[in-house]
Amino acid sequence: MKGAEFENVLVVAGRGWNLYDFNQMLEFMGGKISPDKQSSFERNRNLFYVACSRPKQRLALLFTQQLSATALATLTKLFGADAVHALPA
Repeated sequence: MKGAEFENVLVVAGRGWNLYDFNQMLEFMGGKISPDKQSSFERNRNLFYVACSRPKQRLALLFTQQLSATALATLTKLFGADAVHALPA
């Protein structure tokens, strides 16, 4: 939805689509990415950016896959500790 904006956006991210692994992308952010993973990282990062840049007011992210401690730390850096709520597995 390039260029489109909405008042509220809910992004549901999971492993149902083989081309995307948001846990891995979040782990790679701020770290070293091996050359063979660079293209995958960029594809994931670009979709994540587009999804997160659509709301005018409120953004909610729901991850349906378990996120690692590193991925949760990245989300906390990006959105703040008050905005990240991990649910028990």
